[in-house]
Amino acid sequence: MEINSSLSLRIHRANGAVEAEQLHALHQYYIANARAREEFTTMWSMSDQVAWGFNWGRTRGWREVWWSNVGRMDLSVCEGFREVVERWPEAGGREPRGLGFYEMNELNSGVVEASEDGETVRASWLCHGYAPMSLSASGKRDGAFTVERYGADFIFEDGRWKYLHEMVASDMHVPFDHKNWGRGAYLSALLLAGEVTEEELENTDYQTPPPVGGMAPPPRSEPFAAHETYSLAQPAQKSCAAPEAYSHLDDKNTYAPYMDPTDFAQHSDWLQW
Repeated sequence: MEINSSLSLRIHRANGAVEAEQLHALHQYYIANARAREEFTTMWSMSDQVAWGFNWGRTRGWREVWWSNVGRMDLSVCEGFREVVERWPEAGGREPRGLGFYEMNELNSGVVEASEDGETVRASWLCHGYAPMSLSASGKRDGAFTVERYGADFIFEDGRWKYLHEMVASDMHVPFDHKNWGRGAYLSALLLAGEVTEEELENTDYQTPPPVGGMAPPPRSEPFAAHETYSLAQPAQKSCAAPEAYSHLDDKNTYAPYMDPTDFAQHSDWLQW
């Protein structure tokens, strides 16, 4: 913080840091209740500057962000609800969103930094949680435990703080019935190194490490490998590195730097330390 900044600016920045934490806590509440529409219509800027990223890259602009987080989610829930009602007609008339996954995450190791100009706030968190599913068309309960990192940029707009960018870097999304993700990662490394063959693994309890994300990636302006999931060779990554003191939001101080998806190699320094 600049020593010569006014008292009102200092208070504004301190309030922005508090608001950022409250917004992210509310964000987790909405995820846990499958209320994406409520989140993105009340907590987000609706400008073309918004961006939302995951391991598969980044959606940019309101249209892409809305479809990725609300439109396709609603479609998936409706398709699942139709399958359930066809199997159990008595389920008709109930709340469809109750069939979705409920991401329940703890927020740990939060770091919040307000810009010197008071226009933005940046924050990061480590998130450990689980995603249960109460009912599916198969008639079985489902779920997974998760390990993720969050990075978000907030902007002061129309007299209040709102989300502008978010990056979710998922390290693990492991189904509850997965036998041993650590051993699976170890055997996968041996297979990749040529130390064992697929035939040899058939006689073990090896399970292929589960994919992260579940749904197919949405249409996105920046399709690139934004984050590598857990493995024995997972590199240290700054996908959601803790923010440092900064004067204003720019491509060096943001969780959504503009990138050329046709030549990501030139931006590899952003992914890894």
